[in-house]
Amino acid sequence: MSLDKAEILRRWHQESHEALRAKLPADISFMGLQLHVTEDVFPVPDSAAGDPYHQAVASEVGPGLRVLDMGTGSGVSALLAARAGSEVVAVDVNPEAVECARANAERNGLAAQITFVHGDLFQGVEGDFDLIIFDPPFRWFEPRDLLERSHADAEYRTLTRFMAEAPGRLRSGGRIVMNFGTSGDFEYFRELIDQSGLSADMTRYGEATKFGFTAEYYVIRLSKPSVSPVVQGSVGSDAFDVWRQRREAEGASVTLIDLYRLVAEPRGLAPHDLPLDERTALRDRALPVMWPGYQAPPGSERAERDPIEIVSYDSAWPARFQSWRDRLAAALGATAERIEHVGSTAVPGLAAKPVIDIQVSVPDPEFESSYAPMIEGLGVQLRSRDQLHRFFRPFSGLPREVQIHVCATGSAWERRHLLFRDFLRSSRAARDEYLTAKLEAAKEWRDDRVAYADAKTEVIKVLMVQAEKWALETGWRA
Repeated sequence: MSLDKAEILRRWHQESHEALRAKLPADISFMGLQLHVTEDVFPVPDSAAGDPYHQAVASEVGPGLRVLDMGTGSGVSALLAARAGSEVVAVDVNPEAVECARANAERNGLAAQITFVHGDLFQGVEGDFDLIIFDPPFRWFEPRDLLERSHADAEYRTLTRFMAEAPGRLRSGGRIVMNFGTSGDFEYFRELIDQSGLSADMTRYGEATKFGFTAEYYVIRLSKPSVSPVVQGSVGSDAFDVWRQRREAEGASVTLIDLYRLVAEPRGLAPHDLPLDERTALRDRALPVMWPGYQAPPGSERAERDPIEIVSYDSAWPARFQSWRDRLAAALGATAERIEHVGSTAVPGLAAKPVIDIQVSVPDPEFESSYAPMIEGLGVQLRSRDQLHRFFRPFSGLPREVQIHVCATGSAWERRHLLFRDFLRSSRAARDEYLTAKLEAAKEWRDDRVAYADAKTEVIKVLMVQAEKWALETGWRA
């Protein structure tokens, strides 16, 4: 986006915010609903007929649907869904909005059909949904008060998280209805859609012009592929087949933990309560689906359990990496075109497992004889191979102090891990968000390294979207 356009949108935003503030509080008649909107809550237009976005919402809701109204505001979308016979959860980060929406539900006789939640996005929201409704803030500016938070989202942190997390909260065949316009960063929004794995349909419904710039507005419908009802509902159907079909349809957002859940819940268990031996068998069956081409060489198991342990950052970690780097460089020679410190121990100040992760880039990982014997000669055994990389860890009986990942020079694998490292180094907020996810994952999956990694999937997805935007803004190169 050009600086000129950004400045126009900033002026537009300021004018809109002042106009909103001047309207409140307000009593509004809207699509047959009687609303009172308090001072710090985003209002709908004072129009008995409604607006195109809420008309679209009304066409999507219906009896028997489980509906989430994300960012409920005055509660309009939740009320439309409840009036149509849907089971509704309405959530907002603004406590004033939650109380306003609850009062409007009571005013319209619909409170019994709606559960109200004060939380940030999916915080405090349980279960999955047939329909999620979200009219997100259009602009990426830092909000100065509760009302402005309804139409300003600093660096699109909320939108980015929503687009990463929402697909996992949709039922098979579920959908999301959203409102967005080119008075925000529409190109960035489209990038988030492309990365979500959802199919998109956009309907242009209007435009507005200010300061010589014309913005267009769209209703966006995002849809999740349906899982075959025969497989999903068959008596005695294998949970693994259901999981595999979901994984093939939805990608990496369907994790190993989802497989554990499919097996555990019919028995009244939480996923982490499955016996370790059973989880291990499920993991071994799932890994070739998760990582195409996956193979574990015979005899590469470690007798040690190696439980997950997160410790405070150790200033000795860079020196430990350098020692291993020197040994690898001497052993591999020109085959190692790049040797990089990656993972959390490469990020100053970030707590981590006390294991140094090293990424070695080679011309062709398939040519294992050019590097695998040399790495194993250092006491680090080839544990697995797949289409993207090779993974080495210390032989059984040796301390697990290092892990080595061999990938192709210039590959997406190489770039992704370097970008994630450098973005975490640059952003305290990203480090804090990642650390929270790590600590939660370690608490639940201390005895299961693959599940520990998978438990961080959603937050990594969110942070990688931010990292790509940071790379574009800063000119970062791998």
